[in-house]
Amino acid sequence: VRPYARSGVSVEIPVRRSRNVLVVLVRMDGSPQPLGAKAETAGRSFIVGKRGEVYSKDLEDRNALLVRWPGGACRAQVDLPLTHEAEPRLGPILCGAAP
Repeated sequence: VRPYARSGVSVEIPVRRSRNVLVVLVRMDGSPQPLGAKAETAGRSFIVGKRGEVYSKDLEDRNALLVRWPGGACRAQVDLPLTHEAEPRLGPILCGAAP
């Protein structure tokens, strides 16, 4: 925004709160989720990275994740802690059998 000389400008910037977290998901045997698997919750999806890490954005206090990969799927419950930390790291969280 660049106002004219000796003038002013009012700018509205939409601000919203976002709860982001790095979640480490592991399988029943303790091994990490497969690289490239897709974790889904409430209409949003995230990709599983190395070591089963999933960077998730705009989460609620309680979140049910469905993780899918070729040949398998599992479910995990992610509860966000009441903390002022900007982006907490959670886990490892067990991802159990999916129906």
